[in-house]
Amino acid sequence: VYVNGHCIPQHLVEKAEKFAGTIEPGDYWYDSKAGFWGVMGHRCLGIIPPFIQEFGLAMPANCSGGDTTVYVNGRQLHRKDLNILVGRGLPATRNKSYIIDIYGKVMDEATKKFVVNLGKLAPTVERKRRGFGMQVPEHLDDE
Repeated sequence: VYVNGHCIPQHLVEKAEKFAGTIEPGDYWYDSKAGFWGVMGHRCLGIIPPFIQEFGLAMPANCSGGDTTVYVNGRQLHRKDLNILVGRGLPATRNKSYIIDIYGKVMDEATKKFVVNLGKLAPTVERKRRGFGMQVPEHLDDE
C-alpha cells in the first residue's frame, strides 16, 4: 500500500484499517484534513476519517490529476471533484486555495477567513468514526 507516494508498512496499514476500513493494495492519495481519498492520478473516490496518523504524509498537489487551478487542502482539484464541491456551494473561482474539513467548513487558505459551509461531507463516516475502506476500482472513470 502506497499513500501520498510513500510505502506504508503492513503493521501501519493494519493500524489505519481500524479507522479507514479495509485497505486493499494500491497507490492512493489521502487528504488528512478532510478524509478525501483516491487512486494516485485520479479524482476522489470517497471519504474516510481525517487525521489517520499512519497516513499523515504530505499530499502531492498534482495527486488527483487536476487541472482546475482550484486547490483544496493543497490538492489541485480534478474537474469532477470541483463540480461536486461547487454544487455544494464552493466558489468556482480560479487560482484559489481553500482549506476544507470533514464538517464541510471552507476557509480561504491565504486569509484564513471563513468562506462557506458545504454541510457535512460524510455523516455516516463521522457518526461511525470509521470509513468504508480504500480499494482500486476495476475501471477508473474520471469522466
